[in-house]
Amino acid sequence: MLKNITAKSEEKPLLLLLAGSNGAGKSTYIKSEDFKNVLNVLKDRFNIMPLKPYQFINPDIISISHLMINPEIDEMSANLWAVQEIEKSINKYFNLCKGFAIETVLSTDKYIKYVEEAKSKGYITALIYIGLDSPETAIKRVRMRVKTGGHDVSEDKIRKRFNNSINNIKYFVKLTNFSIIHSNIGDANHYEIIAVGYNGKVEIKDEKTLSWINKALKGLPKLKL
Repeated sequence: MLKNITAKSEEKPLLLLLAGSNGAGKSTYIKSEDFKNVLNVLKDRFNIMPLKPYQFINPDIISISHLMINPEIDEMSANLWAVQEIEKSINKYFNLCKGFAIETVLSTDKYIKYVEEAKSKGYITALIYIGLDSPETAIKRVRMRVKTGGHDVSEDKIRKRFNNSINNIKYFVKLTNFSIIHSNIGDANHYEIIAVGYNGKVEIKDEKTLSWINKALKGLPKLKL
């Protein structure tokens, strides 16, 4: 169970990054009780505005939908179009001072500027990271997804993104008001809490399940809940 860090404030918009490697189970997590619990903690601690389903930005869905409507274009063109649409959506939410969530593999630092902008505008910022134990698990998950009609990702991309994603976790834990890292390494979607962060400080609750966790968070000050 997560402990609520007590404090109250005016209701504020939330920028939430839902991150993790390909095949980590991010889209499934949104439907889970674990996700509801985290949102309740954010509501209790920061008094955030509730997020509506339409406020979730999924780059894969945007890109795939564009490809389906325009089958004559290639994947790279669809991805570039999706990037532009995501930027428009983010700017729209900022202009309206509304909360939003972005699903991402976190393989680059491109969302740092949005987290910084959100904080400057009075948003609460949060990171939920779904971790796998290895690139091999990620590859296996993606292959299983393809068999059920899901989208594919090449093995090379999965491996590269997996390592880049882990390397980027620290920067976002440091930047965000609240962060939580889950593991999801079983066959069924079962999200265990591995670490919790608050304003750049972090408490690692499980050092064994994800062998990379200590290295990924090395140098961050410890959080005492």
